[in-house]
Amino acid sequence: TVIQFKDMPGVVGRLGQAFGEAGVNLQQVWLGRAGGEGLAVLVSGERVPGVVLQALRRIPGATAVQVVRATDA
Repeated sequence: TVIQFKDMPGVVGRLGQAFGEAGVNLQQVWLGRAGGEGLAVLVSGERVPGVVLQALRRIPGATAVQVVRATDA
C-alpha cells in the first residue's frame, strides 16, 4: 500500500494504527519524501481489507492511497 501525505506530526503513527486495529501485520515499511510530501510504502503478507483503506483515506493529511499487489512472475 502506498500512501502520500502532508509531512506533519502524527501521520506515520496513524498509518500503523490503521493496520494494527484491523489485525493486519506489517512486514516492511519504507518512508521518504516525494514532491515535497511524505511517502510511505507499507507491505503486508495478506490482502489489505477495505476497512484499512477507508481508515487510511480518513487520516488527516493523507492525500493519496494506492494499493499495489505483487504477483509471481
